[in-house]
Amino acid sequence: MRRIRSLGVLGAVVVLAAAALAGCAGPAYVSAHVCLPDRLVAEPSAAAPGEVVLISSGGVECNLGYEGDHSYRVTVRQVGASSPAIGVPVQENGTFHAAITVPEAFTAGEAVIVVEGSTYDQCDDSGFGSCAGYSVGITVR
Repeated sequence: MRRIRSLGVLGAVVVLAAAALAGCAGPAYVSAHVCLPDRLVAEPSAAAPGEVVLISSGGVECNLGYEGDHSYRVTVRQVGASSPAIGVPVQENGTFHAAITVPEAFTAGEAVIVVEGSTYDQCDDSGFGSCAGYSVGITVR
């Protein structure tokens, strides 16, 4: 009898959990589609101060919502130092290319090229955007 009662309680818990999870599969969650730019590529991945790093991103097939005059702000950052931001034009599908000079003040170690102005920056409670940031790491030699 005790075993049957335990199975009944367990069954009720499973049914309640399934019902709660079913609410998460409603149309608001299924239809939410986030369009994010393609990954960033930095070449070379290691550069000395004063050298140029080429960054790029390929296009995507979803609608980023960019108009013909969209641009990104790009900086190279290292703990305690940062390059001035440069504006980089972006195609409607997210494709862009930029040449970034590693600042002379940088020391050997890790640095990051940060791109701002993309949908990665859009962080809110709407379920769209990312909050992750749009960047690629490099090594300063």
